[in-house]
Amino acid sequence: METRARMDLLRQIMVISAAIFMAIAAMVGTGLLGGTPVQELQGGALDTDGSFLAPASRAFSIWTAIYLGLFAYTVWQALPGQRARERHRFVGWWVAVSMVLNGLWLVTAQFLTLPLTVVSIIVLLAVLGVTFRRTTAIPARSWLDKGLLDGVTGLHLGWVTVATVANVSAWLTDIDFAPGTPPGRIFEHFSASRSCA
Repeated sequence: METRARMDLLRQIMVISAAIFMAIAAMVGTGLLGGTPVQELQGGALDTDGSFLAPASRAFSIWTAIYLGLFAYTVWQALPGQRARERHRFVGWWVAVSMVLNGLWLVTAQFLTLPLTVVSIIVLLAVLGVTFRRTTAIPARSWLDKGLLDGVTGLHLGWVTVATVANVSAWLTDIDFAPGTPPGRIFEHFSASRSCA
């Protein structure tokens, strides 16, 4: 039983650490700490006019709600009365991983390449899918539980789904993946061969 109590405390600490990392990564990734703002990263590919499927700039304000929700969850799950709850044991580690991946996407966009942002966001999307699925396995006990775990995870998953489409679209636009271009011809050939099969 002592091992389980230690693991519960470790999980709480990891969720707090992940939230701190996500906040610092957000400040670095968005340019608040002297870096380049997201809309200017990757040659402007991630800007609202970087591709046909890029969301409008005001749509990105949803991140405020997501971040506030994740920080509220972080504080709530750290309370002593929440430590040994089975629901946190089942979902908490996944929430921590999703926050780390969220921060890593911003760091990847700031310092690495556009294709790596696609890989990063697809991994984040998969983790959020698992996280959300796990929230449904053990029902919430209160509106606070439902809001801070199910609601925030669902909102995060929903927006990252949209962001994944936008990120992939930005990458395809960046490599000029259009009909008649070399990458586009590869896709056209693959599509034609699949439709003939």
